[in-house]
Amino acid sequence: MKKLVSLTVGIVIVLTCLSTIHAQDADLRARVEALYQRNSQAIEAKNLDALMSQFTEEFVALGSGLNKKSLREMVEKHLFAEFAQIQVNTVIEQIQPVGSEIQVICRSTMKTKKQNDQEWKTLDDATLMEFLKEENGELKFHVSTKTDKERLNLIQNQTYTDQKLGYSLTMPNGWTIVPGSHPRLQDFLVSRSPDGSSFAVFGYIEIPYNVGVKAAIEGDNAAQTRMLGDSLKTLHMGPTTVGEFEAYESISEITEDGKLNKRWSVYFTTGGLLYTFIFNTISADKFETAKADFESIIKSFSLSAEAKENGVSRDRANRAQGEIVEQIYTNNELGCQVAAPAGWTIESTNIGEMVSVNMKPPKGDSLARFITTNTKGLASLEKIFNGELEGIKAITKDFSSEPIKEITISDHKGMSCVYQFTLEGLGTVKRKSVMFLEKDILFMFACDAIPPAEYDALESGFDQIIQSFTLN
Repeated sequence: MKKLVSLTVGIVIVLTCLSTIHAQDADLRARVEALYQRNSQAIEAKNLDALMSQFTEEFVALGSGLNKKSLREMVEKHLFAEFAQIQVNTVIEQIQPVGSEIQVICRSTMKTKKQNDQEWKTLDDATLMEFLKEENGELKFHVSTKTDKERLNLIQNQTYTDQKLGYSLTMPNGWTIVPGSHPRLQDFLVSRSPDGSSFAVFGYIEIPYNVGVKAAIEGDNAAQTRMLGDSLKTLHMGPTTVGEFEAYESISEITEDGKLNKRWSVYFTTGGLLYTFIFNTISADKFETAKADFESIIKSFSLSAEAKENGVSRDRANRAQGEIVEQIYTNNELGCQVAAPAGWTIESTNIGEMVSVNMKPPKGDSLARFITTNTKGLASLEKIFNGELEGIKAITKDFSSEPIKEITISDHKGMSCVYQFTLEGLGTVKRKSVMFLEKDILFMFACDAIPPAEYDALESGFDQIIQSFTLN
């Protein structure tokens, strides 16, 4: 069910070229095609045990953090529970032995029906990269991800160059480079060492809050610590550099299923964007050997003068959807509108795979965000809303919440809640969260008062934004 990984989280890891299908050994191709056929049959039959038997015990979906155990839970609770019928079609485009593994590039399409649906809906349609591994005499899925075929053309001689934003990055010889997507990060790259023991992840994001690089990495580290508990141990955190840029780093060890791996995170900001490098080895004893490769990746990073000066504007020009006229944001594709109060700034951007509109009051650090994303029918509004609250509660401290309420705007019924939390780096926030789910599209308002004492003064502005929501 590796397809479900790419559909729900969207990550990456692949080769540098997939333009033609080379002649393959007939026996190898037959074995690969048989695995994909068993995979499709198990998904369509909703046979969870048969499906999971096709994955190695060390299976990982790079970038999402999904392993075999968490993948099983996701498939059972979301895919199989939400849909009455599932169809999977896979077209294999390339098969290539890579060391002790088999690398496969394929196009995977998944269609679904709920109990009362008359028509099939496309849940996911993506190009995937799979690394298969022999286990007990059978090929199994070992690493899985989703990639962007067009951006593979941006790789030349181990260097990935993004002319739109203006950066380049070179990976060590033999490392695969995979441009893909992430639900929270913009331009997202994953690279994997030849022996599969080391991984490098690069991405950037526009941070909507007034948060510096030190606060950002401290906040991320605190959130991970709360989620992972004693299984995460922070070994070091402090300032460093990435070329000319002041940066902040964190080194930690993570114990998972009895295995110890090591992670090195490096963040820096410039031009209104936060850039992140995350390096990981599947065992802690591999880290010192791999660190030279990790350092060479950081040293290879270059950024154009324009990106240094105002990368956020360049990124918005390439990614932002919809248009803003005076104080009104309109997205014709989604058929929605939302307006900011007079005197507030309003800006359109994208956060990873989500459309996002930021609205800020004339002064202070408070912020209202209008966010939309396609849920693909994976969950009901109630599950999404409660899941959001539980997720926030899990990664923050001092969480407190008012009762959840129903809300109706122009005949659109949604859910609303006011809650408060504290997160290192960001501080204490009082948030009004409102969600609507229409035709599988989630429309969400996250109205944050920072500090919470500002909430009463801002509440009328928050409500004005929420009440301005219209949907064709």
